[in-house]
Amino acid sequence: NDLFAQHANMRSLTRNGWKLIRDFEELGRDELYNLANDPGEQRNLIADTSPQTMAIRNQLDRYLCEQMDDIKDPLVPLARRLPLVDVYAIHDTNR
Repeated sequence: NDLFAQHANMRSLTRNGWKLIRDFEELGRDELYNLANDPGEQRNLIADTSPQTMAIRNQLDRYLCEQMDDIKDPLVPLARRLPLVDVYAIHDTNR
């Protein structure tokens, strides 16, 4: 089952065992979790460059934007314009 949620300037989508969280207030703080392998959401995979994870991330982001469109969310233009990024992963090579 799909679950779309919103809180303040954050939006999330849980689908097919994956969870994507977009933070539109603190840009660059997006999150992606494989809930089957990480039910406690401890390992953020947003910066994972494996082809499978990138494909899932992009699919979830497209679907999240569609859900936001359906409810006429005012953050849709921002969601479509901003790339998914984890600023901490860019600066933390031990991650």
